[in-house]
Amino acid sequence: MNRREFMRSTGVVCGGFAFTRSLPLFAETPSTEGWRMFEVTTRVELLKPSGVTHIWLPAALIRDTPYQKTLSNRFNAEGGTAKLTTDKQNALGIVAATFAADKKPVLTLTSRVSLKNYGVDLTAPAKPPHASKTELEFFLKPSRYVPIDGIVKATADKATRGRQA
Repeated sequence: MNRREFMRSTGVVCGGFAFTRSLPLFAETPSTEGWRMFEVTTRVELLKPSGVTHIWLPAALIRDTPYQKTLSNRFNAEGGTAKLTTDKQNALGIVAATFAADKKPVLTLTSRVSLKNYGVDLTAPAKPPHASKTELEFFLKPSRYVPIDGIVKATADKATRGRQA
């Protein structure tokens, strides 16, 4: 290999290394127009715990919407154990922490979200929203805490009878 060939090949390699570091500068970034980023920190500290302590905190939505994108949900339960439990169908998350009786219960949750203004013209005539049959079935079905089949009334009647006796 002669000197000229050597200089050409090493120059191409060095230039390649320099260019790969600058590639992110040329990359197309997603549009952030109208989006604002926030970091919300929630800290819970029980001052007078008694025995084993449990703390639950709601996390930011786990599914993106037209007005909110969750970037991260970070949590710290120093001296305890914590985990994020998610309900993907409802896009909800909750951080549950447990602390032993001899530990100071402190749970910190930091959620980073990006929000966009989202407006609705309330002066315009209302158009009924279009929902599919699947969506309607999901939102109209009973749940454990919102029964729609009369079970709540029966439970309330039993509780009333128990107090009268």
